Order: sequence, then C-alpha cells, then structure tokens
Amino acid sequence: MMVPSTSFVDLFQRVGNEAQKMEIMLWDLNKRSVWEQVLDDMYHAALNLKLRLVHELDHAQDLLRVLKGKSLKEGDEATKMRKKVQDKWKVLEASFMILDDAIMLFHDF
Repeated sequence: MMVPSTSFVDLFQRVGNEAQKMEIMLWDLNKRSVWEQVLDDMYHAALNLKLRLVHELDHAQDLLRVLKGKSLKEGDEATKMRKKVQDKWKVLEASFMILDDAIMLFHDF
C-alpha cells in the first residue's frame, strides 16, 4: 500500500504476516527531483547575488560622482563610505565565485 507522498519522498506501508500484526514503513528518496530543486535554488541564489552586485556597482558609481574632485582624507566620511562599498563588493564577489564553483560541481555530478 502506498501512502501519499511529497515530491521528494515516497512512503510505502508494508504489512507483515497476519500473525505478527506488524506494519513496516519504507521510504524512497526521489533523487532526481531533489537534485533539480537544489540546482534551481542555486541558480536563483546566483542570480540574486549578481543582481545585488549590479546594484552595489550603481551605488558605487553614484558615490564616485559625488566624490569626484574631492580630496579624500583618512577618517573622512567619504572615505568610510568608499571603504564600506569596497568591502561589500569584495564579499559579494567572493560569494558569487564560491557559489559558481558549487554550481559547476553539483551540475557535473
């Protein structure tokens, strides 16, 4: 007898012999649907990271327009903002590269 299942796991109910009156529940993982869902989620995460990188780039260009012609001094508010944008960019770019590597590995296997 098959019990209603989700898209990832199929449950089966097996009945033992009548004298023992035991039921055994078995489950089977649908690897293909799990693989497709994880890969799809990874692609969406990569897209979100790329969109965020574009947004940060636009923000950085706006900041550069404001800072154009100004001398930057250590501890200045503009210098702090510029460093903050650079740090965000580095983290997002590193995250994107790591996710890209994971997608390539996951896709090939």
